[in-house]
Amino acid sequence: MGIPAAGLAAPFIATLELGGGILLFLGLFTRVLGLLFTLEMIVTAFYVRFPAQWWNPARIDLMLLAAGILLILAGPGRLALDNVWRRREQ
Repeated sequence: MGIPAAGLAAPFIATLELGGGILLFLGLFTRVLGLLFTLEMIVTAFYVRFPAQWWNPARIDLMLLAAGILLILAGPGRLALDNVWRRREQ
């Protein structure tokens, strides 16, 4: 697919998706993970999917891109561990 440094990018993306999914489930580092997922989906949608197959196969990537942007904008929910710890500190 022509992704530069694919040998380094693949383990990073695998770790991001597994570890990041667990952290999102717990509600930790939501906005940071949202940014990382947004960057990942920009690459997959516009660098990989669109040039190779155009619009239809890229729809899931665009949906995940929108979800990453929403994680950045909305942040964690009330029950997220980030907010629970923040309330205890205050």
